[in-house]
Amino acid sequence: MNKADRYVNEWYRIVQEEAKFSKPKMVTIASDLHQSFLWLHPAQWCSLLKGYAVPEGTTSAYQQLTCD
Repeated sequence: MNKADRYVNEWYRIVQEEAKFSKPKMVTIASDLHQSFLWLHPAQWCSLLKGYAVPEGTTSAYQQLTCD
């Protein structure tokens, strides 16, 4: 599995976790971003995900991603 695939898989795992906490909109956004940004270099892709804004007062699981 290459880096890009690993980031995509990890991202979907995180999105699925967040979706359990009543954030169905996150899944739609995830799907849209996945289609739009798949061409990015893996490190850029990872950084984009880590910087993704979440509703105020919530903790983003995206911060768990490690961009190497």
